[in-house]
Amino acid sequence: MNDRDPSSSDIELVRSLAEIPLDEREYKADLEVASDYQKFSAELLRISLLAIGVFGFLLKEGVLNEKVSPQYRDAFISAKYWFISGLVVLVFAAAFALAHRFVSSDCIATQIRYLRLKHARDEALKDQGERDTGINRNSEMQSEKKDLEIRLKAGGYTLGAATVTLAIGIALIAIGFSVTIFSTKATSPSEPAQTEAINK
Repeated sequence: MNDRDPSSSDIELVRSLAEIPLDEREYKADLEVASDYQKFSAELLRISLLAIGVFGFLLKEGVLNEKVSPQYRDAFISAKYWFISGLVVLVFAAAFALAHRFVSSDCIATQIRYLRLKHARDEALKDQGERDTGINRNSEMQSEKKDLEIRLKAGGYTLGAATVTLAIGIALIAIGFSVTIFSTKATSPSEPAQTEAINK
């Protein structure tokens, strides 16, 4: 049995990037900007879900209600493709808003990892014996920088897509209700005509 204590040379010290301290000021500005964008995407998500909920309420109370005239129900059914299209687009708007929140959070994580790699590289380059480690860290930094650029573009695209699809979805549903209302008015008989029909 070998009771020899292992020397420090027998132990490979592994340092996680999470152990590298960072000054909050290095990423605080990026965090605040990301937080503002996430608030905007959260508002887009809220409006998308609210619009879907309002449509469901109007469908229940204004169309499926037994007290509503059949002609309104028929007009609504004739405009159903406007409503279906609007709902589908609103679902996409909610999905894009959620995707933006994920990508935005991932951007901050990538930025923090990049800064920690930078600190690790700078520390390694100070020691001549660790120059290879510093070079490897620099390569990892380049990879993180490319990933960050991709995520930033994805964040911009998803936020823009959420905004556009939300506007289109609301517009399609509004058109559907307009078609329903105007087609109902067009097919409704006038008061004199109704009176004349009753007298006959």
